[in-house]
Amino acid sequence: MRIISKSQQARGAFNNGQILENKPIGFPQDHGFVRPYSSLFYWARAAGMVDSTIGLHPHQGFEIMSFVLEGNIRILIRKMNAWKPLQAGDVQIIRAGNGISHAEHIERGGVIFQIWVDPDLSKTLDKEASYDDYKEVDFEKKNLTARPSFTMQGEKD
Repeated sequence: MRIISKSQQARGAFNNGQILENKPIGFPQDHGFVRPYSSLFYWARAAGMVDSTIGLHPHQGFEIMSFVLEGNIRILIRKMNAWKPLQAGDVQIIRAGNGISHAEHIERGGVIFQIWVDPDLSKTLDKEASYDDYKEVDFEKKNLTARPSFTMQGEKD
């Protein structure tokens, strides 16, 4: 395992710094230390410094998983022609398939984490685009602070 410091990660900005990105895995032109690998080719955290919108833009073939970490965002799915509100704890998955356009509005203090994967472009480019929203209440909660008790083989309890 290797820890990639923030200084080695790529950075980005939208709308003259209204939305700031930190990209552990960015695009090659972002000049980050880590390059895309396997089917994972983009991994970023974006934060709204003020209310700001990333305008309508297209995607094709790959899948985008958006996790809302803090605050509120809205995503416009052109196919549905409606803004979908998401808040902290919510997740949206876009399967871009043969093409989808969307816009993202991040409110001041809103933070999202996105992972982009290429499941297999030779198959996904022929599929109809789709998306699903999952609300925070849809997820089962686990107590992650409790540490499991176990012993290694040969150790005494």
